[in-house]
Amino acid sequence: MARTRPGGQQSPVALNTLAYVAGLEGDRPRQEALFRQSLAVYQAQGDTAGSAAVLSWLGTLRRGEGDLDAATALLDESLRLYQVTGTIDGMAYDLLHLGGVATARQDFEGALLRHRRQELQNPVPAREVLASSPAELGDPRIGGLRIRGGGHGLNSSTYVLHRL
Repeated sequence: MARTRPGGQQSPVALNTLAYVAGLEGDRPRQEALFRQSLAVYQAQGDTAGSAAVLSWLGTLRRGEGDLDAATALLDESLRLYQVTGTIDGMAYDLLHLGGVATARQDFEGALLRHRRQELQNPVPAREVLASSPAELGDPRIGGLRIRGGGHGLNSSTYVLHRL
C-alpha cells in the first residue's frame, strides 16, 4: 500500500490503514507509531476532523496499555477537536472511553458523569460504561452500577456496567 500521494505527500488514510493492520497483527508499538505519523500529516494539513479521529485512536490505545494519564490527555484533546467540528458521534465515543478511563481509576462517579454527558451527545442513548478487565470494575455496586458480563460484541475481555 502506498504511503504517499502524487507529489510525495504522505497519505494519512494509508497510514491509518497500516496502523489498523498492525493492530490486528498485535504489533501495538508499530500501530501507535503509524497513528502518530498520520496525526502529524493531519495536523500539517490543518485537518481538524482527521486529527480528532487519530487522537481518539491513540487515546484508546494508551488506555489499553494502562497509561491512563496519556489516554486522558489524548481523549480530552480529541473531544475538544470534535466539539470544534461538531462531530456528535466522535464526542460520544471519546466520552465513552473517558468514562472507561475513570472506571479504570475506580472513579465511578466520574465514569457515570462522563457516561451521562455521552448520552447527551449521542442521539441513541447507550446506558453502559466499559471496562477492559475485572480489576477495573472494583466494587460493581458503587455508584449504582452492576456488571452485565463480558463480550457485548466488542471482545471477550470487555465488561459492561449498567446503571441500576
